[in-house]
Amino acid sequence: MKKQLAVAVALGAAVMSGQALATNGYFTHGLGTKSQGMAGAGTASPQEAMATATNPASAVLVGDRKEAGVAIFSPNRSYNVSQSQLQMGAQMGSPEAMQGYGMGAFTLDAGNVESGSNYFPIPHFATTWAYGEDSAAGVAIYGKGGMNTDYSGGSAYFMNALGGEMMPSSKPGTFGGGDAGVDLMQLYVDLSYSGRSGELAYGASLVMVAQSFEATGLGNFTPYTTTFNNAFGAAFQGYMPSVMSGDMTQQEAMGAAAMAAMGEEYNLTNRGSDISTGAGFGLGVIWTGDKVNLSAQYKSKISMSEFDKYSDLFAEGGAFDIPSSFGVGMSIKGENGGAFHYDFEQINYTDVASISNPMANLFTCPIAVMSQTGQMSSDSSGCLGGSNGAGFGWSDVQVHKVGYEWSMAGSPDVRYRVGASFGENPIASSEVMFNILAPGVIENHYTAGFTRKLADGAEYTMSIMYAPESSTSGTSPLDPTQNIEIKMSQWSAEFSYSW
Repeated sequence: MKKQLAVAVALGAAVMSGQALATNGYFTHGLGTKSQGMAGAGTASPQEAMATATNPASAVLVGDRKEAGVAIFSPNRSYNVSQSQLQMGAQMGSPEAMQGYGMGAFTLDAGNVESGSNYFPIPHFATTWAYGEDSAAGVAIYGKGGMNTDYSGGSAYFMNALGGEMMPSSKPGTFGGGDAGVDLMQLYVDLSYSGRSGELAYGASLVMVAQSFEATGLGNFTPYTTTFNNAFGAAFQGYMPSVMSGDMTQQEAMGAAAMAAMGEEYNLTNRGSDISTGAGFGLGVIWTGDKVNLSAQYKSKISMSEFDKYSDLFAEGGAFDIPSSFGVGMSIKGENGGAFHYDFEQINYTDVASISNPMANLFTCPIAVMSQTGQMSSDSSGCLGGSNGAGFGWSDVQVHKVGYEWSMAGSPDVRYRVGASFGENPIASSEVMFNILAPGVIENHYTAGFTRKLADGAEYTMSIMYAPESSTSGTSPLDPTQNIEIKMSQWSAEFSYSW
């Protein structure tokens, strides 16, 4: 057992070596190669040790099994932006357009930009131990979610008034701060125990998670951070006596306060990788009948430690918790060994402020309020990093999964699978700008796979998945004359060996 756990830890470390944006939002469409061959369906009829990662009641039904596998996952991410009428006006010398950029307008230069880093290996390992007929334990180490974008192209058109610029210009990088992107990787370790009473299997698991995060190219959002706005407000108040005495205009005081705030140290972007950890729990039941099996499972929200290096990016001072999820399943056993599976899953992204808070919260920042109204605000809670800080604006996701498996006459050692899942895009049209970094717009997946049993009782399993391109488009909140479209398609292939 100690040797198996050592192998598990080593494979688990490899999971952190690379992940990409997964499929239902940023959660994968299924766990385990057999389940992935049916688009994540089949939780009511577990057949592999990795099933404990979805429903901890599975171990007692699976028995003694070990498996290891690796997936090659390929997401194709891109964004497309239309020509800005505001930018065209500024380039032609329009006073109104120039005033817009003076008040903080921000335009992405027109064109289509694709993300790099399109191939990711994702290994997994799982093992289950049976203790008699009515109890079992399991360990599963895997990557369930993540997000990655890597934009080396693109440019942005704006005027850096805080830097003393008097004219807008194009600057390299999606957001004008050089190469832009994010890289979130997550490693899950589930320790589960399950028992059985008659036809009912039940189980619980301890779910431990480590995640790594890095962001680049976001420096031009510095004026929208909590750190900047708190420093700006304090400095501006310090200049108020000079304004009241007539020694300084309000505009001069704003400029001086902004320059003072820019001297602060920020945890927003280009800070390298940071690690956070946390733990939660899972619960599950599976009822097995002669023709029909039923299942239900729940994974708690996992409160993670903060990303200190990105406390000016994520809400609540760098918090990026993992949302709760729950699901139910049904399996109907047919003639000649065939089986139909249906599963439902809900992922509660609204559990997590940094994922669900809208980008519009930025416009409550003191610097934005003052730029638009000339009035000073002391409420920085909606700024990046604030207690109600702006986020990606994601909604909860519901997913319906169907799968079918069968063996051909004369080939009982080969089991074939097909599946499809139908989900929801969590990103509203109003949230497209920030979600250039996390374009989790995929809705549907189509899968297939097979298992071949070997003479010694071992098995190898393969699955493939294709998710056709989905997109979301909407008006840029920082330039209402421009439309932004984010797009993604995906495919993956997974191989595992069990014994």
